[in-house]
Amino acid sequence: MEPPPFEQAHIWHDRHQVYLGGFQLEEHAAKPLLIELLRAFSRNNGKFLAETARNQQKTSQEAALKATAPVMSPDC
Repeated sequence: MEPPPFEQAHIWHDRHQVYLGGFQLEEHAAKPLLIELLRAFSRNNGKFLAETARNQQKTSQEAALKATAPVMSPDC
Protein backbone atom coordinates (compact mmCIF):
# COMPACT_ATOMS: atom_id res chain seq x y z
CA MET A 1 0.00 0.00 0.00
CA GLU A 2 1.36 3.39 -1.02
CA PRO A 3 1.53 6.10 1.67
CA PRO A 4 -0.80 9.05 1.12
CA PRO A 5 0.80 12.04 -0.60
CA PHE A 6 1.54 15.00 1.59
CA GLU A 7 2.50 18.61 1.15
CA GLN A 8 5.57 20.07 2.80
CA ALA A 9 5.87 23.56 4.21
CA HIS A 10 9.24 25.36 4.24
CA ILE A 11 10.40 28.91 4.86
CA TRP A 12 13.76 30.52 4.22
CA HIS A 13 15.48 32.30 7.10
CA ASP A 14 18.99 33.76 6.90
CA ARG A 15 19.76 31.73 3.76
CA HIS A 16 18.67 28.48 5.46
CA GLN A 17 15.60 26.46 4.59
CA VAL A 18 13.47 25.67 7.65
CA TYR A 19 11.14 22.67 7.42
CA LEU A 20 7.76 23.39 9.03
CA GLY A 21 6.21 19.96 8.56
CA GLY A 22 4.34 17.60 6.26
CA PHE A 23 0.59 17.88 5.78
CA GLN A 24 -2.06 15.84 3.98
CA LEU A 25 -3.75 18.88 2.44
CA GLU A 26 -2.21 21.85 0.67
CA GLU A 27 -4.35 24.21 2.77
CA HIS A 28 -2.91 22.76 5.98
CA ALA A 29 0.62 23.22 4.65
CA ALA A 30 -0.15 26.85 3.81
CA LYS A 31 -1.40 27.72 7.31
CA PRO A 32 2.02 27.83 9.09
CA LEU A 33 3.40 29.83 6.16
CA LEU A 34 0.59 32.36 6.43
CA ILE A 35 0.99 32.64 10.19
CA GLU A 36 4.73 33.26 9.86
CA LEU A 37 4.16 35.80 7.09
CA LEU A 38 1.65 37.72 9.23
CA ARG A 39 4.01 37.65 12.22
CA ALA A 40 6.90 38.96 10.14
CA PHE A 41 4.73 41.64 8.54
CA SER A 42 3.41 42.68 11.95
CA ARG A 43 6.92 42.93 13.42
CA ASN A 44 8.25 44.97 10.51
CA ASN A 45 5.23 47.13 9.87
CA GLY A 46 3.46 47.51 13.21
CA LYS A 47 3.33 51.27 12.80
CA PHE A 48 2.08 50.90 9.23
CA LEU A 49 -0.70 48.52 10.34
CA ALA A 50 -1.87 50.90 13.08
CA GLU A 51 -1.90 53.83 10.65
CA THR A 52 -3.80 51.79 8.06
CA ALA A 53 -6.43 50.85 10.65
CA ARG A 54 -6.85 54.51 11.67
CA ASN A 55 -7.21 55.57 8.03
CA GLN A 56 -9.77 52.83 7.40
CA GLN A 57 -11.80 53.94 10.40
CA LYS A 58 -11.61 57.58 9.26
CA THR A 59 -12.76 56.60 5.76
CA SER A 60 -15.72 54.67 7.19
CA GLN A 61 -16.74 57.62 9.38
CA GLU A 62 -16.49 60.06 6.47
CA ALA A 63 -18.58 57.76 4.28
CA ALA A 64 -21.23 57.51 7.00
CA LEU A 65 -21.40 61.31 7.32
CA LYS A 66 -21.77 61.75 3.55
CA ALA A 67 -24.53 59.14 3.26
CA THR A 68 -28.06 60.45 2.92
CA ALA A 69 -30.54 59.71 5.67
CA PRO A 70 -32.98 56.91 4.90
CA VAL A 71 -36.50 58.01 3.99
CA MET A 72 -39.02 56.84 6.56
CA SER A 73 -42.74 56.75 5.84
CA PRO A 74 -45.66 55.37 7.82
CA ASP A 75 -47.40 52.31 6.47
CA CYS A 76 -50.72 53.11 4.81
